[in-house]
Amino acid sequence: MLVMFARFARPLMILALIFPFVLSLPAQEAEIKSVADALSGSLSNASRPRVAVVDFTDLQGTVTPLGQYMAEELETALANTGGSFDLIDRTRLKLIMQENKLVSTGVIDPSTARQLGKIAGVHILITGTLVPMSDTVRMTIKALDTEDAHVVAAVPRNLLMTRALMQIMGQAPAVTQTTGYPSADPGPGAPPSARQVTQTPKLMVTEGQQVTFELKSCNYSGSSVKCDLTLTNKADDRNLVIYMDERTRTFDDQGRETTVSEAMLGSHRREGCCTGLVSTMISGVSTHAQLIFGKAASDISFISKLEIVGNVEGKDFSVSFKKVPLSDRR
Repeated sequence: MLVMFARFARPLMILALIFPFVLSLPAQEAEIKSVADALSGSLSNASRPRVAVVDFTDLQGTVTPLGQYMAEELETALANTGGSFDLIDRTRLKLIMQENKLVSTGVIDPSTARQLGKIAGVHILITGTLVPMSDTVRMTIKALDTEDAHVVAAVPRNLLMTRALMQIMGQAPAVTQTTGYPSADPGPGAPPSARQVTQTPKLMVTEGQQVTFELKSCNYSGSSVKCDLTLTNKADDRNLVIYMDERTRTFDDQGRETTVSEAMLGSHRREGCCTGLVSTMISGVSTHAQLIFGKAASDISFISKLEIVGNVEGKDFSVSFKKVPLSDRR
């Protein structure tokens, strides 16, 4: 186990430096694991074939940061399946390809596959294509025999489009709107409209106790920050409690803490401190929620962390969102 950890520690450290804002989402990890499990079953045999994962591409055969990230994730997941095959480290494979002047990225054609088979002793190459949609990323993974590049196995999946994936693709909403002021920081004395306003990402999703929390938007209104969410219960019907005390809170861009002052969950609303907002969550049904954090600073530009603490069936949970933009100011 220690040898396996050392084998993958270096590429994981590199990923941490390249993608500092990547969040580990349970749903995404589950999809990658299911792909690895499906491939493992097709690849495992008594002869223990040598398997390598190459960078994933778009439909034009171009390697993208998202393709590199997903290939690393799948390699790690494959290593953890315990299948009857030998996995070649991606970093080592790239060095071999470079030393032998083979294409190291892009579409793997039959000629390249055969050369890799002879030079690196690879029997199976794992390739993939990623196609971003409006709300999902279509991922198609294929296992190719290096002898003739025929498809040994193919596994399609749809990944939920999250802010983390958008950041990797370079499509996370940027700071855009300014009004009537030069590009330099107008300073703390300028009115809120002078400060840059960041557009809300399409989706920020996390999960706690089998309840999915989808953050729709947060905006500054008066002296409060209002955050709208959609909660979906993925288990049987049950009651959910959101704690309305110092545990449900926000931290702004300067680290200042503000606790929840009012909350709504479905048709239930509660104000004040130190009580819990309770609502029945029906299995599979999405419920609107709103959290209001009073007495927010007037110079806040974004929320560095939004933390929600609650209870389901006697079990406490905590979910959080980081670097949450404010969609507007009213």
